[in-house]
Amino acid sequence: MTTDKQKYQPRRTIKSYHRFFAASNHRHFANVEADDRRFAFFQVSETRKGDHAYWEEVHKAIDDAAVIAGMVHEMLSLDLSNFNVRQRPKTEAHMEQRLKSLSGFDRYWFEVLQTGDFNPGSPGEPVEPWQDSRFVSTKTLLEGWKGYEKGARLYTAPQERDVHQALKRLCPSAERDRKTKSKIPERGQQLPSLPDARDEFAQYMGGKIEWLD
Repeated sequence: MTTDKQKYQPRRTIKSYHRFFAASNHRHFANVEADDRRFAFFQVSETRKGDHAYWEEVHKAIDDAAVIAGMVHEMLSLDLSNFNVRQRPKTEAHMEQRLKSLSGFDRYWFEVLQTGDFNPGSPGEPVEPWQDSRFVSTKTLLEGWKGYEKGARLYTAPQERDVHQALKRLCPSAERDRKTKSKIPERGQQLPSLPDARDEFAQYMGGKIEWLD
């Protein structure tokens, strides 16, 4: 008996044909980046849920060589000349995974856009619900972010610079501004209307988002 020892061999490059398929009942299946271009997610229909007779027929078909041969023949006959493997279908399930994977200010900002409340971590109704274009101080955003993240493990404390850099990505039309309140100048952001901010966030995420209201 001989074995092929792979250690200490010269480095070589081979073609990779890895493809992974997975199924899960969890609503948040995997951590997916906002600009992900690798995964494709699909929500399986529940039409045949509990239909044991249907699935019995499916299992019989899988074990039938003639059925499998016919399926392979049909697949080999498909015209794939215009198929581009890099153009993945944009599904609601894929967007859902990306939204559930948001972290830091991005996750807080998504909740703000959902509720129109800059302090979604506090109980009660928002004091100044956001609807039209308005100014919001950086202090308000920082306090709202910290309140929303309360109880979460933060490796670095949220800073004003983080807020400004994040909004450049998430809400490009927001402009840094300064207002005087009770004779005290406040730094902050002049934001667009809530509908416009939602549109900009959806553009950043690269797809349609179903808002709560």
